[in-house]
Amino acid sequence: LVVLESLSGLHVESIAREQGREPDADMPALDALARRSLRYVDFVSHQRKTNRGLYALLCGELPNLGDGTPKMSAAAEAPWRVCLPEVLRRAGYRTSYLQAAPLSFMLKDRFMARAGFERVKGYHGDEHAYTHSAWGVDDRAFFEEASREVASLRAGEGPWFLTLLTVGTHHPYIVPDDFEPGPRSFRRAAAYLDRYFGEFVRQLEESGALDDTLLVVTSDESTGIAGFDTEPLFKGLSQNWGLLVLRGPGIPQGIVREPFGLADLALSIGDYLGLGDRAAHFFGRSVFRHYTTPRHLFFGNGNLGSLGMFEPEGTLLACSGNGECRRHAVPDGRWFGVLPEGTPAGDADPGVV
Repeated sequence: LVVLESLSGLHVESIAREQGREPDADMPALDALARRSLRYVDFVSHQRKTNRGLYALLCGELPNLGDGTPKMSAAAEAPWRVCLPEVLRRAGYRTSYLQAAPLSFMLKDRFMARAGFERVKGYHGDEHAYTHSAWGVDDRAFFEEASREVASLRAGEGPWFLTLLTVGTHHPYIVPDDFEPGPRSFRRAAAYLDRYFGEFVRQLEESGALDDTLLVVTSDESTGIAGFDTEPLFKGLSQNWGLLVLRGPGIPQGIVREPFGLADLALSIGDYLGLGDRAAHFFGRSVFRHYTTPRHLFFGNGNLGSLGMFEPEGTLLACSGNGECRRHAVPDGRWFGVLPEGTPAGDADPGVV
């Protein structure tokens, strides 16, 4: 499970163009993987901030969509759910969590252990790195460590589950000065991530690891479109456009246009591994199945104070920070495409959140 900090379908050419969008980053290695894998073009990141995304991803439950204590912080002290790593640990998997940032930030050190990871490792400041900051180590150094972790897990006995979280594409962007010299920016950091993520995937392929391993590539949150944009609605909506690419035995190459979200992935991984009975308490739907009945798919943005949902009727309900809501038609089922001007839909009820 590879969680690429702040990335979006908007940053992968073959996904962005399915929505009629120009890609907002140059990531040829990630795009090449997406084209030969199963890629999801309407994938929702339910909130901003890493702890919201990781909680939804690992525990199969929506994060708080508004203000309030993040569920990850609460679960670090008094967990109320059996999360995916614990489900897999009980099924005989060796579970490992590795991130490029310090573990104590957002209580990830406590939460990951309580969530069921037997081995939890983060940045402590003394690791080898090509560059680093207080946020962590660069993505090249991190993926080199990740490759060693994969080799160690494969050398052991029995199945394993590894979760990786990068940090280089989070502001202030951790990139060596000699890499394609230029201003510090998300796009430059994305190019650096892409080069060494591509090398990581190449090593997985050449070692045979992907012959019997499910590779899930997603993100914790979306930074959205950079700079000025002429579509105010999309400017905010792009920050809820997530990323999902799947590669593994039995998974076809292709495109999925049915909308899913981060909170669906815990159930989905259990479904793929034949552990549906152990994962039945997770909310959501399996991304490995097709559903004929549409559903509501919710998301929020704590940075903007906004809320929204994809509606079964094929419309988008978007509520701004001041509580005004508008309903937008979604032409051709492109949830992140160019949407027409919406019609007033009343005011948001804060009690709903």
